[in-house]
Amino acid sequence: MPNVSPAGAARTHWDPRWLALAVLCTVSVLILTHLPQDPTPEAVRKGFLHIDKGEHFLAYGVISLFAVLSRKRPVPSGTLVALLLGVAAVALADEMTQPWTGRDCAFTDMVANLTGVAAVGTISYLWRR
Repeated sequence: MPNVSPAGAARTHWDPRWLALAVLCTVSVLILTHLPQDPTPEAVRKGFLHIDKGEHFLAYGVISLFAVLSRKRPVPSGTLVALLLGVAAVALADEMTQPWTGRDCAFTDMVANLTGVAAVGTISYLWRR
């Protein structure tokens, strides 16, 4: 067995392109969700579609997808769970820290974030089988 440094091992297990996209999306979402609340009334901002929960689902679904794709195959179940728990922790922390910038922390937003993570996790698990 060849002697591989930890840095070398990391390069062999992670795809830097997908990892960079996951990090970029995470940073972008964290910045956007911590901007001060828009003073425009909510009904005008969201129109009649109220797609806010869909945006939460999509944002954390995309981050989860890029995170899963960043791990080269095969992905052991434990690694997949740990990776998605990490994304879920960021999703919860994101929502819980929004009051620091004058935004609202909404339980329904947390549920939408975690549902996006869970959807990608479920699809990833079933895809591996």
